Parts: sequence; C-alpha cells; structure tokens
Amino acid sequence: MNTKLIIVECIPGSGKTTTATYIKHHLEEYGLNVKLYQEGNTGHPADYEFTACLNQTQLREILTKYPKEQDLIRKYTKEKVDS
Repeated sequence: MNTKLIIVECIPGSGKTTTATYIKHHLEEYGLNVKLYQEGNTGHPADYEFTACLNQTQLREILTKYPKEQDLIRKYTKEKVDS
C-alpha cells in the first residue's frame, strides 16, 4: 500500500471515529506507524477550518492588522496554557 493519507468522511454519528480507529489498529498490526487525527484536534495537520493556533506575537500582529475586528477576534479567542 502506497497510500500516505486515509480520510474518513460522513455525517455526524455515522461511525467515522469507530471506522478510523479500526483502520488504524488494522494497519498497526502490519507494523505500520500510524497517526490518527480526529476533527477538532488542534494537532491535526489539515483541520484549520474552525481551529487556528497562534502564538502571542502572531495574535498581536492580527489584532494590529485588523483593528476594527479586535472585539470579534477576542470574543472567539481562547488562550491555551501548556502545563
């Protein structure tokens, strides 16, 4: 198998997570190194439609660039503190 990416798409509640987990375990049984990224996971390499991760400098740059939207941006900004 030369595939590097497998995407499981469907409607909510249809079993995407169950299916993706099955595929992951099945491929691991063959000794493959597999990573499972679920939608909404901030570590997801391609899921930025609803999630954006910025450092403090990047956030300040955006707030400076779009001063009229600062209140809206701040309303939907959640700070993540690494422990």
